Amino acid sequence: MTGAAGPTAGDPAAWTGRAQLTWWLPLVLVAIGGVLVIAARSPVGAIPVALLLLLYLALGWIRVSVDAQGLRIRYGLLPRPVTSVPLDDIRRAERVDLAPLEWGGWGYRGSRKVFSRAAVVLRGGDAIKLQLADGSEFAVTVDDAATGAAVLADLLARKQISGLPPV
Repeated sequence: MTGAAGPTAGDPAAWTGRAQLTWWLPLVLVAIGGVLVIAARSPVGAIPVALLLLLYLALGWIRVSVDAQGLRIRYGLLPRPVTSVPLDDIRRAERVDLAPLEWGGWGYRGSRKVFSRAAVVLRGGDAIKLQLADGSEFAVTVDDAATGAAVLADLLARKQISGLPPV
């Protein structure tokens, strides 16, 4: 399924989106590493930058998937952790324009249990925001969030109409 119009009859009830940190960040890290190596006259100066590059590869982008199970977020090259929000816990899904500073900055921000609000924020802009059954909110920045939110809304409507888990 593609596009921002949302699901139609016969569409599979699934969607996958991505988001990443700015593309130029690894280039800046490599440049800083080069300066440190030259300044220190030793490759040891590049160790902190190499660690930052590895961290970027591990956590610099996310894959967000939506299906009958709910919403899942996978981080970079890592198989774990996976952030999951089961469909049964979601009451409403919508596309929002997320401003990172309104959610506490970039990264995994907040806590659903402590602050009743959490988000995975890699950049500002397009995001899926969930209202959850426990009264908390969860958001994730992702490309084409309108389609992801529409698929979730469709799954929630199917579940409500049938009273059964969505297919």
